[in-house]
Amino acid sequence: MDCLCVRNRPGISAGAVVFDTFENMRGFKRLFIVTVLVILLVFLALEFGLSYVTRDTLYTDIASIPRNKTALLLTTTKTDTTKGELLPYYLHRVQAAADLYHAGKVSYVLVSGANLAEPTVFLAREDLRAFGVPAERILLDTCGVNTYQSIVRCLALYDRDSMTIISQQHHCERAVYMAQQQGLDALGYIARGDGEDFRPGVILHEFMGRVKMLWRLRTNEQAGHLQDCPIYN
Repeated sequence: MDCLCVRNRPGISAGAVVFDTFENMRGFKRLFIVTVLVILLVFLALEFGLSYVTRDTLYTDIASIPRNKTALLLTTTKTDTTKGELLPYYLHRVQAAADLYHAGKVSYVLVSGANLAEPTVFLAREDLRAFGVPAERILLDTCGVNTYQSIVRCLALYDRDSMTIISQQHHCERAVYMAQQQGLDALGYIARGDGEDFRPGVILHEFMGRVKMLWRLRTNEQAGHLQDCPIYN
């Protein structure tokens, strides 16, 4: 019906309509390509930019990392709920924290997380104790709902100006950068990743985390639940 109406309108040919349609399609295609290129450039800037600016503060060798009084252990889910299997990410982070303690590189481990899907903070405490870290050397923050909140709550509630942050490489880069932007003299100790850092789902998750990091830094998001959710032993 639309084509019949166009034919009956003077001065407009079917060829002109087809041409306009193709021009619109080409316009959408150009917009799509530009959008993809912008996203790719942002991804590359965040990926390599954070790696570059944090390169001198990240360590994989426990013998060479400077000593700090406290390590901030950023927890993650312990088990894969779909498979019921222990997640390597979790185990390697807890093991790394215990290794730092036993090597004399830290005196305390501050375990930060949110206890949402499972009580990850309490699970990590028990696993640290199983690795030989004394209970009195383990501090808990159960309101670290994300990496940013773990860091700003640490600054607000725990009187330290330096800290060693524990996670896998890409997450550690982001966490150390955020901590440094908040005025914390932060180092990063990179836990084993077993190649998981390069899975597409992990890469996408980390990209979104870095975008949200920029927004939180730009808006100066404040620490939450300071009164009703303290850091405790």
